[in-house]
Order: sequence, then structure tokens, then C-alpha cells
Amino acid sequence: MSAIFVLALYGRQQYVLAETLRTSVGMPPDQLAATLREVHNSTFTVSLIPGIAIIYIVAAIFASLTLFISTFASSMVFTIMVSIAVYLIGLLQGIARDYWLGNVTTGVLPRIFLAFVALIFPDLQLFNVVDDIVAGNSISFILFAKTAALGGLYTFIYLLVAYFAFASKEL
Repeated sequence: MSAIFVLALYGRQQYVLAETLRTSVGMPPDQLAATLREVHNSTFTVSLIPGIAIIYIVAAIFASLTLFISTFASSMVFTIMVSIAVYLIGLLQGIARDYWLGNVTTGVLPRIFLAFVALIFPDLQLFNVVDDIVAGNSISFILFAKTAALGGLYTFIYLLVAYFAFASKEL
């Protein structure tokens, strides 16, 4: 999919470049060069590669999670529904944590519950660096490495638990 994305983006870039050259007849050379440079800078850049990698890592997390769920699920519908529920929990986990922990009078029980949820379910807000990359902002290598390591850890843990759940089954 990444290769198709790059090819589509390259094709779109070539189309926009051709249209820019066609409509810029009589434009001063320095202004034409600036316009073409702007088109080149607004299409595929190296900063998109971390975004593609983060999307792959999130897909790997949910593939390993779905594999884990399928080791004990009795139906495909149950596996799909639980995977969707985990995805929604991951998306809303940061919002719920901010809401519940923002209150000064939050007791110990909600804090323990939130710590348990944060341990079991991946916080997908941490993987939202893709939005910044698409907006044209580059992310630091350290942030990318931390995000990739967290995703790799979640994937490894889900696969490990799936392995132990499947290894104990009789075939």
C-alpha cells in the first residue's frame, strides 16, 4: 500500500507540475522556479516515511491483538467486535484519563482502573504523530523511535500472550 501511495502521490505531483507549467506562460523565471519548488515541497518528502511506518505499527498492534482474541474467541463476529471495541477504547482512553484525573477529588479506585486500562489497551493518541506529518511538520527521530518502540512492545506482548494462549490448546 505504501508503494501505491508513493506512486499515486508521484503521479499527482507530475500532473500538478504539468498544469503549473501550462498555466504559467509568460511568468518570470524566478517566480516559475519558486512555484515549481513549492509544488515539489508540498508533495512527497522524506518526512512522510515516519508517518507510513507509524501507520504500519498501529496495524501490527491490531493484527497481533486480533490474533490474540481469535485464540479464545468462538466466532469471527466476536473477534471483530472486540477488536473494534479495543480500538475505540484506545482512541478515547486519553480523553477519559484527562477528564477523570483532571478532577481533584478523584479517588484511588478510578486511578487504579485507569492504570489497568492504560496497561492493557494501547493509547492510540500516542500514535497520532501522523496528523502532524501530513500537516507538513516533521517529527523528531527521538519521538518516532519512542513511538515505534511502544508499538513494537505492544505488538510483542500481544503476540506473546497469543502464543501462550494457543500453545495450551489441544488440537
